[in-house]
Amino acid sequence: MITATEISKIAGKKIVNVKTFKNNDDFDAYNKAVDELRNEGYQVGSMCSDDPIGFADNADIKYIAKWKNISSDEYPKLDGVIVSEDFRCNGCIVVYFK
Repeated sequence: MITATEISKIAGKKIVNVKTFKNNDDFDAYNKAVDELRNEGYQVGSMCSDDPIGFADNADIKYIAKWKNISSDEYPKLDGVIVSEDFRCNGCIVVYFK
C-alpha cells in the first residue's frame, strides 16, 4: 500500500492535517469521511479496491478519477487523499495537503 507520505511527495505538497475515522460497520468510516469531505466542499474520487482516493476543492475540480487513472500532472491538483489498508473493515485516514 502506498503511504500518505509517499503520495504527498508525488503531489509535491506537505501534509497539514490528518483525521482518522474508525469503522463501526462495513464501510462506515469511509462513508463518514466522504460525507465530511463533501460537507467541507471537496470533490471525492472513486473507490477502486484499497487504492488511495484523491479529493480536491469542488470549485476547482469537478471530477477525480480512480487512483490508477490519475495522471502525474493531476497529482498536484489534489488537496488530499483517503487511505486505508481495507476500506470495508479497517477504517480510514483522511490526509490533507497544502
